[in-house]
Amino acid sequence: MSSPSGPSTTSPFSFLQEEEEHLEVSDRKDASSVWALKVPNFLLQRWQTVQEPGVELGRLVVDNSVTPPNITLKLTNAEEGTEEAERAKRAKYDVEGLPDEFKVEVPMERSKNTFLFSEVKKVYDKGSRDGRQQADAPRDAWGKRKREKAHPKLLARVDHEGHIQPIRTQKYLDFLKARRMEAEQSRRPVVRMEDTGLSQAEQNQLASGFRSANSTFGSNMILASKQASGERFARLERHELTDRIFQCFRDHPYWALGALKQTLEQPDAWLREVLRDVAEQVKEGQYQGYWQLKPVWREDAWKGGENGESVKNGVKEEGDVKPDIDEDDDEDEDDLEEVM
Repeated sequence: MSSPSGPSTTSPFSFLQEEEEHLEVSDRKDASSVWALKVPNFLLQRWQTVQEPGVELGRLVVDNSVTPPNITLKLTNAEEGTEEAERAKRAKYDVEGLPDEFKVEVPMERSKNTFLFSEVKKVYDKGSRDGRQQADAPRDAWGKRKREKAHPKLLARVDHEGHIQPIRTQKYLDFLKARRMEAEQSRRPVVRMEDTGLSQAEQNQLASGFRSANSTFGSNMILASKQASGERFARLERHELTDRIFQCFRDHPYWALGALKQTLEQPDAWLREVLRDVAEQVKEGQYQGYWQLKPVWREDAWKGGENGESVKNGVKEEGDVKPDIDEDDDEDEDDLEEVM
């Protein structure tokens, strides 16, 4: 009779476990002196174009005659007749247009708990030869490609942290001038609002952000035509305007306000103010909405209007359009007579 087997030590999720990565430590970790420096962006971009290994990017020149020492970074110039220039020519390291001297600012205090690491990772680009390797890469239980190992390695401890800034030389001034000219050419040109042909109202809309200069929103919409605003008229003196109003009511006993505006050519507010002194608006009846002289002026200003022609013919309308009149009131008033 066989004895029962003990509990299994194998995890049911063993396929989810990945092999741990080990940190490799360089043998020269304690012997190396590493500085972490911040360099200008234009210098970093030029250095990143150098793909060949072992190329000398520059030299650090230390002047110990002063305290603290002056540290200068000099780029390898191919125009110099030195051994470094020959190496620069062979490496095709282009420093044209760049300032060749930089001041290195390094504080005396040493950095703490700052280390330099390296790692190796596979990067698969589309259309590259490594695409076949990507297809053959190990995958997990769900078919996803497993993460590539980074193989981290501790290289050294960072001793100092500092930054680099260009020295104000003629080359640096020429470099700044070239960058400024390039920035001005790539920038959008300045356009004066007076040269765009926009009205003052449209310019105010642009300034407030209500619309943009090239906005075409609503350009295809059919809008109702608006009547052009009337011209600005000069105000007459009160007595002169009053005489002209009397003359109008001598010709026609009833006037629409629009017809008076067209005839007298006066500002609306000024015409209404003077008109209320000598005339009144009919509140009801057949001529509701029209203006007529007040009774105190009617006999002196307009004589025999009903003797020569009917009152209906003495109505002055604007564009042959009468004000809105209630038809029910008209029918009732036709049957009434005024009894004195």
